[in-house]
Amino acid sequence: KLFEFAKLMGIKVIVVEPRDFRILDLLEQLVKEYDIKIAIHNHGIKTLYGNPLVVKTLIGHRDPRIGVCLDVGWVTAAGFDAAKIFKDYGDRVFDLHLKDKRIERTTGGDDVYLDVMVGTGQANYTGLLAEMKAANWNGVMAIETDNADFAKDPTAFVVGARDFIRKMAK
Repeated sequence: KLFEFAKLMGIKVIVVEPRDFRILDLLEQLVKEYDIKIAIHNHGIKTLYGNPLVVKTLIGHRDPRIGVCLDVGWVTAAGFDAAKIFKDYGDRVFDLHLKDKRIERTTGGDDVYLDVMVGTGQANYTGLLAEMKAANWNGVMAIETDNADFAKDPTAFVVGARDFIRKMAK
């Protein structure tokens, strides 16, 4: 039903995060049938798709319309460089979630990942934007936050992220 709706609406990419790797077989059939791309979303390192190597391995042998939704904040929180991961995925990044995180290390080992204004955390936006430009990337970008305070009134967050990206992209 989701693919039927997407086709009706002219949606080109559906972001997914299947709870089981086996679902990818069915999704691949639907991608082929409807000619709609899917982008696998990454979250924290402890999730199924938190390690970029796992995602790259999962999609490497599949239809080229199966790609990645690269959440910059979560890939950074997982300890990876967003620019390197973007480049490693090649032409399979269909969607980017512009987010930034600051990692606070704890003595107990349960690190805290804080959503901060885009450009003020630990994400390598300088490198990422350079890689995007070098690839002549034209996918979908979304400004996103997991911070409840920003979500209450997102205007300043969205405007700040937009202005940061515009400034960095020049």
